[in-house]
Amino acid sequence: MDSFRYVQLLLKYRPRSEYEIRSRLKIRGYEDEEIKEVINKFKKLDLIDDFNFAKFWINFRVSHNPKSMFYIEMELKKKGLSDEIIKKTFEEFKNIDEKDLAFRLIEKKVRNLGKVKDPLVKERRLYAYLQRRGFKYGLIKELMQDCFRNN
Repeated sequence: MDSFRYVQLLLKYRPRSEYEIRSRLKIRGYEDEEIKEVINKFKKLDLIDDFNFAKFWINFRVSHNPKSMFYIEMELKKKGLSDEIIKKTFEEFKNIDEKDLAFRLIEKKVRNLGKVKDPLVKERRLYAYLQRRGFKYGLIKELMQDCFRNN
C-alpha cells in the first residue's frame, strides 16, 4: 500500500496528529522524504491539523471517555502536540468543570458497584478509579465525602 492510501486509511477511523502519522509511516518503513511529502499534501487538504486534532481529542475525552484535564494534557503531549497548541486548545475548553466530569464517573461507577456491600471497599474502588483517570486527590476526597454523606 502506498503512503498516501495508508494515511487515508488511518484518518478514516479518527483524526490523527502529525506526530502519529509520521510515526506510523516510519514504522511501515517509508523514507523521510516521502513521509514529509505525504504529510504536506494532507496538511494542504486540512486533513492533518494538530489544533483541530487537539479539539477533537478533548471533546472525545469529555463526552465519551472522561479523563481529567491533566490526563488529557499528558495524552496530547504523547501524541506529539506542542505546548503552545495544547495551551491554545485548553483556552477554548476552559469552561469544562472537572468536578462535574468526576461526579458523572462516580455516578456511573456506583451503579456498577451496587453488589458491593462494604462502604470502605466501595470508597477505595471509586478512589482508585478516579485516580487512574487523572483526577487530583483533593477533588476526589471532596466528591467522595459528598457521595458517601448522601448515601
